[in-house]
Amino acid sequence: MKSIFFGVLLIAYSGLFPAFAQRPVLSDAEKILGLSRLWAGIRYNSAYFDDIKLDWDSLYSASISKVLALKDPYDYAKELERIAALVGDGHTYVYHNIVPPVEDRITPAPFATRFVEGKVWVDKVWATRLEEKGVRRGTEVISIDGTDVLAYGEKQLGQYVASSTPQWLYYNVFNSYELTKGKRTELITVGFRNKKKEFTVTIDRDMGWDIQEREQRNPVKKEGENEYFTMRYTVLKNNIGLLKIRHFMDDDFYRLFDSLYPRILASDALIIDLRDNRGGRSNYADYIIRHLSDKPVPTDGWSSPMYIPAHVSWNYPREWYASAPDFLNPVDKEIYKKKVVVLVNAGTFSSAENFCALFRGMKRGKIVGVPTGGSTGNGVRLTLLEDLMWANICSMKENMPDGTAFVRVGIQPDIEMEETVEAFLTNKDNVLEKAARFLQ
Repeated sequence: MKSIFFGVLLIAYSGLFPAFAQRPVLSDAEKILGLSRLWAGIRYNSAYFDDIKLDWDSLYSASISKVLALKDPYDYAKELERIAALVGDGHTYVYHNIVPPVEDRITPAPFATRFVEGKVWVDKVWATRLEEKGVRRGTEVISIDGTDVLAYGEKQLGQYVASSTPQWLYYNVFNSYELTKGKRTELITVGFRNKKKEFTVTIDRDMGWDIQEREQRNPVKKEGENEYFTMRYTVLKNNIGLLKIRHFMDDDFYRLFDSLYPRILASDALIIDLRDNRGGRSNYADYIIRHLSDKPVPTDGWSSPMYIPAHVSWNYPREWYASAPDFLNPVDKEIYKKKVVVLVNAGTFSSAENFCALFRGMKRGKIVGVPTGGSTGNGVRLTLLEDLMWANICSMKENMPDGTAFVRVGIQPDIEMEETVEAFLTNKDNVLEKAARFLQ
């Protein structure tokens, strides 16, 4: 991707957007205007418009009466999110700064989840009241409000997630806190399973997060540990370097990498961990690539739809602008020439996938893990309602340097290794261990 990627879970990057607006009252004219701008914006800008599996005009027509009937502006925003998600592209979505009133504030239940080996597991528990009811890390989540948890996630939550692949959809819905989000005044009934039995717990979303509050007052962290780091370098057994890159968004990215590079050069092999990296600026990803080869690295070409009114009047088919592949030149300093492995998962997304595409094209090493999220591309950002609501619309198609498609598929690993339940429960990293063994 050629510019900053704003993640699907936009609240995580709220600092990038205007401050939350006061709760507005939308007129019918504003509702139609926002819908119309979204409809037209996707029609004329989306690189994937031809792949939409529905009649876009009929959807617009049917949506008019639906949005007019919505009284709550937050519900209106969610409906436009749902419409954008129908494009089936991870980089085409609606974002806004409308929040429900305090009594209906959207909040999760006080526990986080992880999706491992096709099942949903409790990861962190933040309320003593839940622990007293038997909810622990490693407890399986089997249902939400009486509906199978996978079906609930796909239908209830998945309809609002901009997603190009099933793995990206599942990653977003079943990891972290998304699964249990809802109005704080509404109870949620969660079905659990442990080694002994199945049980249900009705949870007040307004329940106190006393365990988290206690940990925040008395943090216990290893020296140098910071959960908000951009990148971190450690040395494993047998002098294997591990470079963990969480995202490609930090304005200080070049300096951070340069400060670590002398230590990286001293390693005998390198693992680059891009798991859960949602992307950012492609030029930051390219900067790492340029340190791994002393020869020019072939890049992927890209294409974008064109609209020429005169050609439309002559009934020309849809036209495309195509950019030819190019090359990245090596950095003007010592190149890292030892063995390299890249770790990926379903949360490897956007410019992190561009990194993997170039890495595979340069035949520099192996990619280990599971298929990536399967979406990249430059976004056209449109205002739907001034100071309230916007849309990001993917305007560009990209492939691997050899022409292989990875959008809507995901980059396939050379060595497939999924996180196991056993590793999750014992806090081990079987994917990292696999990569280390391969390098040894």
